[in-house]
Amino acid sequence: MFKIETTDRFDTWLAKQDKLVRLRLVTRLDKLSKGLWGDFKSVGEQVLELREHFGAGYRLYVTQMDTVLVVALGAGDKSTQAKDITLAIQTAKELRK
Repeated sequence: MFKIETTDRFDTWLAKQDKLVRLRLVTRLDKLSKGLWGDFKSVGEQVLELREHFGAGYRLYVTQMDTVLVVALGAGDKSTQAKDITLAIQTAKELRK
């Protein structure tokens, strides 16, 4: 079991998505809180990319801060993937300080 915390940037991004996208992504975070990681890969610096295969190919970026805390660092889709990864890694580094 993990406690999910989100950043303001993630919350702002999520609020701009349509209702169905928000529902599916919140469901993914709920599953993550139960230890069900689903499709993910490491993007470096202890940041993981959770991949969703619908719509624009949504991505959620998370890092595990300790054994019980996962922080949603940001999100995006395939069109903003490189920028989103850079920002997620930067945010993770800032949170660890």
